[in-house]
Amino acid sequence: MQFGDAVIYNGGAGKERQLAFVRGGTGDQTDLAILSPSGVQFEDNVPRRDPSDYGPEGGGRTWHPAK
Repeated sequence: MQFGDAVIYNGGAGKERQLAFVRGGTGDQTDLAILSPSGVQFEDNVPRRDPSDYGPEGGGRTWHPAK
């Protein structure tokens, strides 16, 4: 992903499917700016994981491309 690309962030436990934007990182470990109801928050080194790979534990702290 490139700087500014829109992605979907999954922070788990009520923070699923939040809009986020790539702000850095390399490969599948990406730094994000997440738009949350309380404002913008920053998360570093968030791993990429497709929703189809989520198990019963949920997805955890992950992101996947917005489609």
